[in-house]
Amino acid sequence: CTTPEEKLAAIEAFEDAREAEAKTKAIEKATSDALNAELTATSLASIAASLEYQNLMSLPDEEV
Repeated sequence: CTTPEEKLAAIEAFEDAREAEAKTKAIEKATSDALNAELTATSLASIAASLEYQNLMSLPDEEV
């Protein structure tokens, strides 16, 4: 870079690259957070179903 315009262009390109990297990281984090939330919801539903089954199995048999 020899001219002020070339230096400015190089600085702008560097800043643009950093902004793009930051946006990519933010998107990856949001995606990861959403996936973790989905897995947590699925896990909680599975745990609830297991506890419900366990409680049903612990009830005494009804005689008709």
